Amino acid sequence: MNPTTFDAATKTWKGPQNSRIFNSKAGLGELLLSVLARTPNKVAQISDNNGVTFTCKEIRERSIRVAENLKLRGYKFGDMMAIISRNNHDVSAVVFGCHILGAPLNCLDPTFGEADLYGMLNLTRPKVVFCETFNLETVKNALKSASLNAEVILLGETLEGQDHVTSLLQKVDGVIEKHYIPTKIEQPETHPVVIVCSSGTTGQSKGVCLSHSHIIVQAEQFGDLCEEDTLLCFSSIYWVSGYMTLVMGTLVGSQRIITTEPYSPATMCRIVEKYKTTATISPPSQISQLLGYENVDKCDLSSIRQCLCGGSFVSDNLRKQMQKRINGDVIVGYGMTEAGGLCTMTYPDIKLGCVGGLVKGMQAKIVDPDTETKLGPGEIGEIRFKYEFDFLGYFGNEKSTKEAFDKDGWICSGDIGFFDESCNLHIVDRKKDIIKYNNYQISPSEIEAVLQQETGILNMCVVGIEDIEHGTDLPAVVVLKDKSLNITEEDIIKTAERTLPNYKHLRGGCYFVDEFPMTPSGKVQRRVVKEMAKKFYMNHDPNVKT
Repeated sequence: MNPTTFDAATKTWKGPQNSRIFNSKAGLGELLLSVLARTPNKVAQISDNNGVTFTCKEIRERSIRVAENLKLRGYKFGDMMAIISRNNHDVSAVVFGCHILGAPLNCLDPTFGEADLYGMLNLTRPKVVFCETFNLETVKNALKSASLNAEVILLGETLEGQDHVTSLLQKVDGVIEKHYIPTKIEQPETHPVVIVCSSGTTGQSKGVCLSHSHIIVQAEQFGDLCEEDTLLCFSSIYWVSGYMTLVMGTLVGSQRIITTEPYSPATMCRIVEKYKTTATISPPSQISQLLGYENVDKCDLSSIRQCLCGGSFVSDNLRKQMQKRINGDVIVGYGMTEAGGLCTMTYPDIKLGCVGGLVKGMQAKIVDPDTETKLGPGEIGEIRFKYEFDFLGYFGNEKSTKEAFDKDGWICSGDIGFFDESCNLHIVDRKKDIIKYNNYQISPSEIEAVLQQETGILNMCVVGIEDIEHGTDLPAVVVLKDKSLNITEEDIIKTAERTLPNYKHLRGGCYFVDEFPMTPSGKVQRRVVKEMAKKFYMNHDPNVKT
């Protein structure tokens, strides 16, 4: 049963208001150390790359040593740190060590080029940067461009002549680790613990500042994960999904499987079978790749009891197909980086066609963006959220921070949707992605859902191509080639004409590609796909009329 409720007087929806399990008035580092101390001999982390395995006791001790050795080097509470790394075995100690010290941690994408790194490093100005050997030169060049004299410390592989995290993992004289008391965070609700980046699917990422309290309460939201679970997520901690997997997995006592390998269906199948993975966190693009994998029928995915899928539109067809492959539930989650992760989940009320009810402590309203009028059940408008702990803003970007909230302090999601009579949220589309054809407003995800159902193709992206001459947008679809399906571009165009109303026909054409431009967390970059489709349209006669 969906625990979300609707207040007709205020036209707002509320998630469960149950008491918190974790103390949101504590510092995150303090809480992590307390939890790790409870089951010292339990294996908490296994690196699939090199077999390095750490127990809760080992991660706790390593984290304390990082914090204390940073203090010995002169770093203190409030000093900015940055980490630019894949999911290698040293990451947990560095992240938790910074949290223990009270040093805000800026998590950056390990695949960033020099220009992108410069942009964020020049903004946050960290005093220490943790990276890997493969991106060391890029990091150093970006620091030089930003005129930053930050200390650079390697994780994972060592390199002669370059400082490595092992220098921070030495036991500090006089520190009794068993009875260690970390730095007290006086105001955990306002002190930034981490700066993660917004998704970057529609434009340049921004640094989202989240507090200790915010992260602690969000860690309770992820379904029914428990200490018996084995958890897998390919996202690096640059993404809120990757960061929350590390923190949330530790706080609930789950065993985490990590890898520095990029996602592939073959790698996922191998890891799930090898470690009997019980819980996965994946964007829908990874699930669709898995389902289209030529050897998927030979893979045993029956150990998975909870597959959390989110980050972009998740079709019912995708959910149904994945559900057949596992021995548990496919749970759709919808959220925002600014909310620290999840806003809604289709758990415990598993229902198709929606993204579920609000998570604990979350409130929502639906607003007409033109009139600011609050709307009721079944009425479509912009979705706005209010959480018990607001995000602290975009680092160094006061203008964007102000624009993120409405006049009443609610976060503007930029997504269009509605709540049904059962208090389940339905996403129509992102406000920026809405296609406007001859005054009709068209949802790309609606067209995608119909075409996926009719053709069996899961990897596609519908965008609008600007027709400046006629002052309108032309719906177009870019499709990832699927050798197993005997279908042409013209077949897909005709399928749209047969199954969709006239104004939703693919007047911008249909185009096959070998791969999609993806964010490192596995989301399709719609903005880039839109530019691709525009070029295809200019150089290709789609043989349709506008």
